Amino acid sequence: MNTDPMAQPDEKLRALNSEQTPLGTGPRESLYCTKVGATRPDEMVIVSAHMDGIGYGEAANDDGSGTALVMELARVFNAPGVATERSIRFILWNNEESGLNGAHAYVAQRKDLQGIDSPKGSGLYPEPKWLAVIQHDMLLFDDGMPVPKLDAAGKPVLDARGQPVYTAPSAQRAEADVNIEFQVNSKQTDASAKLAWALRAANEKYATDYPVAVGNRMTNTDSVPFMDHAPAVSVRESERGMQIGAGWNPHWHQPTDVYATYSDKDFLLGLNAAQTTLAAVAQLTGARGKP
Repeated sequence: MNTDPMAQPDEKLRALNSEQTPLGTGPRESLYCTKVGATRPDEMVIVSAHMDGIGYGEAANDDGSGTALVMELARVFNAPGVATERSIRFILWNNEESGLNGAHAYVAQRKDLQGIDSPKGSGLYPEPKWLAVIQHDMLLFDDGMPVPKLDAAGKPVLDARGQPVYTAPSAQRAEADVNIEFQVNSKQTDASAKLAWALRAANEKYATDYPVAVGNRMTNTDSVPFMDHAPAVSVRESERGMQIGAGWNPHWHQPTDVYATYSDKDFLLGLNAAQTTLAAVAQLTGARGKP
């Protein structure tokens, strides 16, 4: 993780990243809006991403990509003529980078309020029952594992200790896909796995360019606080633990996480994540629209 402001050559971006939270403004807050279901307003699917970023870049991928997806799906599902049987809540978390604080707070404050109408008998449900939680975190970059850096003669470059220097591949890998992860060690493992495979089925039917790979090691993302309370998955570019954690994304928390870094194919990968979630959520909530 980059913590050096001077590693960002863009002065305006460096200044923006260096702004401090003004004193007296109170704690950071997450944001959400809700599409209320027509016949089952007491049940909902959560579609989420986090809006904070670190590293002195633009947080374009982590997690501007997920934030843009959530906002676009909110626009689509709230378009004129679109109705859903069940509710959908679109959430932008804050303080993900400092420890999933926004999502943890939401679960702690609201898990016991699920499905309760308030005022009683009103038919209004401030916190519908959680049918599914679909988190989106880093959607644009799948170039593959780092490769040895070569010099002009084609020989491996070595560092001061004589160890090979690795670098990212020059382009998106041919096997690029959308990863969907659930957590095998949760109280909702079976239901979460079912949700992940429902997303894969939606991808196979409606996504235009990239397939889905399902994994069972969801970690370090805002769906984790929900995983013992509801079916929960993470939609992302690569496996969070085995791949991103092993250096597959050299722009993660770096000054290079800016929109200019990513290619048309990278944005197309993000589009396919959006197509996947859009189709799955439409099915889960009984969405319908007028021509």
